[in-house]
Amino acid sequence: MNVYDFDKTICKDDTEQDFFYYELRHRPINWIYIPYFIHANILRKLKIIDEPERRHRIYLTLKHIKDIDQEVIKFWKWRKKKILDWYKAQQKEDDIVVSASPRFLLEPILIALNIKHYVVSEFDVKARRFIGPINVGEEKVRRFMKEYDVNDIDNFYTDSMKDMPMILVSKNAFIVDKHYQVKPFNNKN
Repeated sequence: MNVYDFDKTICKDDTEQDFFYYELRHRPINWIYIPYFIHANILRKLKIIDEPERRHRIYLTLKHIKDIDQEVIKFWKWRKKKILDWYKAQQKEDDIVVSASPRFLLEPILIALNIKHYVVSEFDVKARRFIGPINVGEEKVRRFMKEYDVNDIDNFYTDSMKDMPMILVSKNAFIVDKHYQVKPFNNKN
C-alpha cells in the first residue's frame, strides 16, 4: 500500500495556514487575530509554546463562523486546485493519508478525492482545541498501527523529516521537495 502525508506532499502549501488566510479574506473581523498568529509563530520558533498552542491560534477564526461544515466545503472549492498532479496520476483505491491536520478540515477533500483511508488529528471545533496529541512524528506511527499494519507500507511519501518514524517503518520512502518534486529517500542505511 501507499501512504501519504497530506500538506506539502499531495497538496501544495499548508491546509491550516491556508484556512486562516481564507478566513481573513472572507471575514475581515478575523484581522484582529493576526497579532496572535504572528506572536504564536515567534513563540513556537523560540520553543516557548508547543505546537498545539500555536495551532490553536489559527483556529480563533472559527469563533465567527456559523456553519463550519459549509465553510470548509467552500474553502475546498477554492483550494482543491492545490492537489498535485503527480498524486492524481498514481492514486490507488487503498491509499492511506496520515496527516497532522484535523479531520474537520481534511475529511471533505479526502471524501471528494475518494480517499477512504486516513489517520488525522482530532479536533473539537466548538472548543477550538485538539483532542489528544497532534498526529505528528511517533504519534503518526502509533495511530497508524491502531488501524493498519506498518509491514504493509510499500511506499511512504512526505515533505518533512518530522515523519522519520513513518519513513523508518516503510519499505520505501519518498521526499517531496519544496518544488513538489518526488525523490527517493534511502532509509536502508
